[in-house]
Amino acid sequence: MKQQVQQKTIFYNGRIWTGNQNQPEAEAMLVENGRIQAVGENLDLINQVIGCEKIDLAGARVIPGLHDSHQHLVNIGRMMDWVNLNGSASRAEVVARCRLYAAAHPERQIITGRGFLQDLFADRAMPTRYDLDLVAENKPVVIVRACGHIAVCNSAMLRLAGIGQGYRCGSDGQVDLDVHGEPLGIFRESAVALISAFYPKDTTADVQRYISNAARAATACGLTSVQTNDVGNTGNEGWQTCLTAYTDWIKANPAGLRVNHQLLFAKIETLLNFHAWRQLNPLQVDAERMSYGPLKIMCDGSLGGRTAHLLAPYSDDPSTCGVETLTQEEKTALLSLGHVLGYQMSGHAIGDAAIQGMLNAFEKTLGAHPSGDARPRIIHAQLTTPTQLEQIKRLGVVIDAQPGFVGTDLHVVEERIGQARSASSYAWKSMLELGIPVAGGSDSPVEPFNPFIGIACAVTRQDPSGFPAGGWLPEQRITIEQAVRMYTYGSAYSCFQETSKGRLMENMLADFILLDRDIFNIETGAIQDTKVLQTWIGGKLV
Repeated sequence: MKQQVQQKTIFYNGRIWTGNQNQPEAEAMLVENGRIQAVGENLDLINQVIGCEKIDLAGARVIPGLHDSHQHLVNIGRMMDWVNLNGSASRAEVVARCRLYAAAHPERQIITGRGFLQDLFADRAMPTRYDLDLVAENKPVVIVRACGHIAVCNSAMLRLAGIGQGYRCGSDGQVDLDVHGEPLGIFRESAVALISAFYPKDTTADVQRYISNAARAATACGLTSVQTNDVGNTGNEGWQTCLTAYTDWIKANPAGLRVNHQLLFAKIETLLNFHAWRQLNPLQVDAERMSYGPLKIMCDGSLGGRTAHLLAPYSDDPSTCGVETLTQEEKTALLSLGHVLGYQMSGHAIGDAAIQGMLNAFEKTLGAHPSGDARPRIIHAQLTTPTQLEQIKRLGVVIDAQPGFVGTDLHVVEERIGQARSASSYAWKSMLELGIPVAGGSDSPVEPFNPFIGIACAVTRQDPSGFPAGGWLPEQRITIEQAVRMYTYGSAYSCFQETSKGRLMENMLADFILLDRDIFNIETGAIQDTKVLQTWIGGKLV
C-alpha cells in the first residue's frame, strides 16, 4: 500500500462497517482531499471515476477511526519517561522497580513513577514514605497511584516540601498521618499538588516530545481522534507551554492524530484568565486537527482510593464518604460562567454524590440560561442511581464512559460500596436503553489507551483474564456494535463533531482503520487482542 493519498482515491475490496444505519456495510469508498465523497459497491464506484488512484483493501474489515472521549495525552507521553509501576504485585516490587530506574537514570533530580494499585498487593497496604526511603534516602522519590488521585513520597521529598508533624490541609485534600501525627508520605486529591509543585518544570520541547510519543502509540492502536485533558491546572507546564507544544507538533506533522482540548479549571479567576488569553491567541492550525472542547471541573476522586464522593459512607470504611473537591456553590458558579462564555459544561464525577452535584449544577444553570443543545457532560459517572439516570436523560446529559474501569474495579467495587449500590453502577446498557448518549474513552494513563480493551470490557464485563465467568453484572453487557459505536459516533457526538467524524459516509472525514480480524464476528474473548493493520487520517496513511 502507498504511504500517502492525494486527490481522488478509491479504496475497494473491503468489508467496510460504515456506522451509518442506513447503509451499514459497503465494499468501497471514494476519497477526495481528505473527505469521503461516496460509499458503495466496488464496480459502482470504480466505474464512476476514471484515472484516479485505486487501493485494494484486500478484504480487510474496515471501521471508522476510533475516538477516545477522555484521556490525558501529555501525561501518557510523560509517563513513558517515568517508572512504569503497572501490574506491580507488592510494595517490594514497587521499590525494586524504582531502584532499578534510579540506578539507570542518575541524572534525574526526582525519581517519579506511576501505575501501582495497592488492591493488587497481598496485604493491600498503601506504600508509605518508609518503603520509598529504601529507593533513595537523599533524593526525592514520588509514585502516583494508577488513578492519579493519590501520590506517595519518601522522606527526602517531605523535607523538600516542608511537610512535617501534624500537617493539615483543606477539606478538598488529605495528608495521611500516623498515630503520632507524623506524615506517612501519602497525599490525596488536591494535596498531591504539595509535592508535584517540586517536579522539574517541563519545557515546550519536553511537552512536544510527550505529545509525539503518545500520539504515535495512539494511532498505532487505531485512535484517530482524542479528547485530552492537558489544558488547565493539570500539570506543571502551564497552558501556554502546552498549547504551543501542540501547535508546533501539528505544524511539523500535517497528517496525524486529531485533538480536542478539555479545559480543567478549579477557580473562576483561572477560567477568566484563560478565556481572555484565548481571545488574543487564536489557533494557528487547522481546526480539524486541534480544537477547544468543554470546560471541565473536578467533583471528587477515585473509587479505588476511597475519594469518590458518595451519598452514604463506604461499606469498607464507614468513617468516610470520600472527598468533595468543590462545594456545590463553586460547581454551579464555574459551570454557569463557562456556559455563559460559550463553553460546553463537563466534570469529573465518579461517586453518586458527585454525580448529583453535577446534575444539580446543570439543572440550575440551564434553568437560568436555557440552551437548545447544551450537551452537558459527566465524565466517568460510575456509581449512578436509577433516579439519577432519569435526570440525566431529562437534562440531555452526555456520559463519558471508560469501560476499561470495569476490568479493574470489578475486583473492589462491591467491597467498597456493597452489593446493593453496585447493582446500578457502571450501567452503560441501562443508559443506552434510556436513550442517553454514551461516549467511549480510557482516562489513560489511568487505564490503557488501547480502545479494544475498553470495547472488550463493555461487551464482556470481565477483566483481561476473563474473570468472572459470564461477566460482572452481566445484564449490563452490550453488543460489539454498540461498543464500537460508543468509540466512534458516541465520542464524536459528545463534542459536537458528529457531522464530520464517527461514520464513513459522504462528506465525512476519511478517518478509518483496517483490522486484522472481523471484530463483529469473533468470540468476545478475542476482542481485546484485535490489532490494527493500518490507520488512515484524512485519507493519509499515518
